[in-house]
Amino acid sequence: MAKYPQVLLWAAALCLTVLPGEGYGQKKPSHLNLALLFKENGEYVRAAQILDRAQEDDTPEVLRIRAEVAVMSGDPRTALEYYALLPRREWYDHIYQGLAYEQLDAPERACRAYEESLGKKRSSIPLYRLAKLHLRKKRYAAARKYFQELLDLDPSYRIAYYHLGRIFLREKEYASAYRMLSKAVRFFPERDPAETALAEARTGLGEEYFRARKKEKTAKRKKIEIPDYLPHTGKMVRVGLAEGLETLTLRCGRACIFSDGTRQFTGSSGVFYTLETRRGGLILRPAETQTILTRFSGPVTVRSSQSERGERSLFYLFDVIYGRDAYWHKRIDRMYRGNLRVIPRGKTFTVVNHLTRQEYLYGVLPAEILSGSPVEALRAQSVAARTIASRNLGRHEKQGYDFCADTHCQVYQGYSHETDRTNRAVDATRNEVLYFGSEPIETLYHSNCGGCVRSDAYGKRKYFAHAFDFDNGRYKGLTPGEFTPFLEELWFYEEPKAFSYRQSTKYRWQRAYDAEDYRFAFGDDLRNVRIRTGEKDECFHHDTLEITSGGEQVTVRGDWRIRKYFQGLRSSAFKFEQVRFPSDADAVLLFWGAGFGHGTGLCQDGAVGMASQGFSYEKILTHYYPHTRLIKEE
Repeated sequence: MAKYPQVLLWAAALCLTVLPGEGYGQKKPSHLNLALLFKENGEYVRAAQILDRAQEDDTPEVLRIRAEVAVMSGDPRTALEYYALLPRREWYDHIYQGLAYEQLDAPERACRAYEESLGKKRSSIPLYRLAKLHLRKKRYAAARKYFQELLDLDPSYRIAYYHLGRIFLREKEYASAYRMLSKAVRFFPERDPAETALAEARTGLGEEYFRARKKEKTAKRKKIEIPDYLPHTGKMVRVGLAEGLETLTLRCGRACIFSDGTRQFTGSSGVFYTLETRRGGLILRPAETQTILTRFSGPVTVRSSQSERGERSLFYLFDVIYGRDAYWHKRIDRMYRGNLRVIPRGKTFTVVNHLTRQEYLYGVLPAEILSGSPVEALRAQSVAARTIASRNLGRHEKQGYDFCADTHCQVYQGYSHETDRTNRAVDATRNEVLYFGSEPIETLYHSNCGGCVRSDAYGKRKYFAHAFDFDNGRYKGLTPGEFTPFLEELWFYEEPKAFSYRQSTKYRWQRAYDAEDYRFAFGDDLRNVRIRTGEKDECFHHDTLEITSGGEQVTVRGDWRIRKYFQGLRSSAFKFEQVRFPSDADAVLLFWGAGFGHGTGLCQDGAVGMASQGFSYEKILTHYYPHTRLIKEE
């Protein structure tokens, strides 16, 4: 059931709800479900009261919930008493124990609890808390170790870059400090401590270091061999590579022609050329001098000369931004097929790549799925990528191109990222597109569904699956809509062996902020913040969150906005908990999440899992896009 007011729904069903226990043979009373709904909305005292009224023998399930609620409420001694009664502690139990010891100002015992958790399962929260505890005790070597392990496990854990950069800076490892703090400044703009630390790292390196790096990069660029290729024929597309540029430097393996329709300049092979804005137009100059070769008054087309056999050269572009605002953000050189179109926009310009759809897909597929994936998974991804390109042609018409080169459309990295395996998958499915009715479908796809695919990330469609990511669509004999709050609570701890199962933080992830880091990241005092669940969508994804602080309330709606608000969460499928400390000495915000991405359409890790089990690409596509048919477009 999508978008349900949880507390009212379950309160109405209080006397009717039953819940499978361990082994699923015994029934659990509905008070446990209701208590969990109050817990989910941060009403921990009310949740405890409901459990107290039940007056039943404490099963392990109830003991765990009692203990967790006590931790959230700032009652660590009671929580530890409950944990002492458990016959067996899971990896997540030790995390709550660690938090309870932190509440009691017993950091050494907290560290031991977190280490016990790591001994059973590597996860983010104990690594984060260990790093912070050692940092507070000025044990910098230990803090560094745990922050590095945290980023190795989950490179999307943004606050760790800041802390690790500060540790490197303290140890005068300026190059490592600069690398980490550069990311921190991108993630947390206008944060004075990060900018000050980055400036200090740059000073420590000295300007000679940056001049040497620039010289080294230039030397490497001159040695790059730019191959020829034989252009394809077929439908043409326009891909926006960059907007808001003031300069663009490029190289071509053959003579390249710059033309605005009135003026034309033929450049020599291997020479670095720079286009830049000047007085409302564009000028062309050698990259290493300020000598103006020619001026252009309108959009400029750049194309390669060709051989007698029709071969043309690739374009080699410098410093193309990839993954803007994401943890994988890079500024990197890339090669591209086709032609380039440089469109002036006042004091800046836009760069557009013109090429065939087939060539475009060559550059999309390996950017969106690992090239070493099974062949049938690659073919399923190629059909999905082609279909969304067919449906969304002209999506950015106002900007002068069809698609952008980032996740808003599809990630496109040009020739530089192409592989033989992915190109063969594109060729093997040439012109194949998924249809529902009389038009191509919107083949949304994502990295990992966390074991449950939803149909409603951006509007519910009949051709999107809503099911657990198993062949029969069920888990523990149930559909996602039949899950109770108790089973949902367990979902974020468990790792069911669905098609999409991976031992990685794409499948199950965690995130935590203490009061210090929350203030740094969000500029607010976590001890005064209240977060409530508004509406929820399928597969346990949040659709609406209400955040209150200092009498002001912010409502955050939609998958992407929720993830962005909390500094790039891997998905909007999560449970959150706010841990209060006695006397408001501190506070901790916890996220326990599933999946990576919006969760609708093709699950890329799920496609890999299905292909590994022998499913064809047609079957994979039917699993994630039911009621569709595969056709060949002319």
